[in-house]
Amino acid sequence: MIYKNYEAQISYSEDDEIFFGRVVNIERDMIAFDGISVEELKQSFHSAIEEYLQDCKKAGKKPEKPIMQKVAAQFDYANFLPAM
Repeated sequence: MIYKNYEAQISYSEDDEIFFGRVVNIERDMIAFDGISVEELKQSFHSAIEEYLQDCKKAGKKPEKPIMQKVAAQFDYANFLPAM
């Protein structure tokens, strides 16, 4: 799940019958959220991000920017083409 480039890892607790998640692409701060349904989880995630951004602004702190991981792959297509 991604919102404003913040990426969340989602889990489900069968014992508690609740979804929970945390933002995984920041290093210093911790953003966690939960919800009983997928829609509630999504809303909770969005609210947690908005609250984090507002709290940083109120504290005069720069919010941690999400780390966007891009995987670059290079292929030598000549190795995959049939010999002529």
